[in-house]
Amino acid sequence: MLTINTLIITIWHWYPVRIRERSDKLRPDSWRQIVLVGCKEAAAFVGLFVLLSGTPVVAETTALVGAKLYPVSGPPIESGTLVIRDGKIAARGPKALTEIPARAKVIDASNSVIIPGLVDLHSHVGNISDADNSATAHPELRIMDSVDVLDPDFRRVAAGGITTLNLLPGSGYLIGGQGVYLKNRCARTVEEMVYRRSDGEVAG
Repeated sequence: MLTINTLIITIWHWYPVRIRERSDKLRPDSWRQIVLVGCKEAAAFVGLFVLLSGTPVVAETTALVGAKLYPVSGPPIESGTLVIRDGKIAARGPKALTEIPARAKVIDASNSVIIPGLVDLHSHVGNISDADNSATAHPELRIMDSVDVLDPDFRRVAAGGITTLNLLPGSGYLIGGQGVYLKNRCARTVEEMVYRRSDGEVAG
């Protein structure tokens, strides 16, 4: 069955290459255009693949069973079950007390440890542009304007368990600029990755 995970992996591996092939035909200042071109091509590719396979794209429910769970609060669960639905945690608890939904994909996670996503409070991934030596303070510099959402470093740090990043524009300055907090997930624009405060403003 074609799954969401399969599509994400297919897109990640396919459209960055296509973007690089097309980038020489676009203006140097049109990075947003490059991203949108790549995503449109990826969407067309996925649509064609689904059409040819005749298999609908469905969101999976996955149950990781038997792992030692470390909740955000509370004591560790020695032999637990973690249920993920539509990319979000739906349930967690002791293996004997946690119901697994019908048709869920069950993964034996015995001898494994599951922890909450890690937060990197000082990061420079995303192929960002740092502050320069023209001054010791750059309060007007906004780092989210230079984030490359297709930077493979996002996937590398995700492999290490980091799910939240505080991107900072520079080190060694009195004021390096304005940072931004990002959710480390597949996105077409940086706006899809940012954390927002209760008033809707970008957190950073």
